Amino acid sequence: MATFGQSEIGERSVLIPFKLMKYYSGNDYIRTLYAQADTGANVPETTLAVQSLLKSRHTAGAVYTVQNLAGILDAARKISTALTAVLMLVGMIALLISGVGIMNIMLVTVTERTREIGLRKAIGARRDEILYQFLIEALIISGVGH
Repeated sequence: MATFGQSEIGERSVLIPFKLMKYYSGNDYIRTLYAQADTGANVPETTLAVQSLLKSRHTAGAVYTVQNLAGILDAARKISTALTAVLMLVGMIALLISGVGIMNIMLVTVTERTREIGLRKAIGARRDEILYQFLIEALIISGVGH
């Protein structure tokens, strides 16, 4: 039996005898044969079973290859990890640059507001309260994005 045709509309397969396949296609060979394991853990076992089945049914000089998609999956995972690292690096650089910008804005704000700070100290504000005020202003500025 041969599995014939994956349609673009759905995931349907048709099982037909090899003689019927030769009658319709004119070929007495299969170019590609797909096998599917029931779970991911059974992929190596299924690969070996298909390989031994093909070896037992073909002559010693037959040319064929048996592959599974574990290598492609491993490459995709490595690419995903690399992209995650690059995006995290870009995000860290963006946060660093925006932090420097906010720091400069707050420095200018403090130098322009020395009279206000002096007035707050004169009426009894502690150093911690003034620092918290500027910290909260910095958080609001960075949260709003301006």
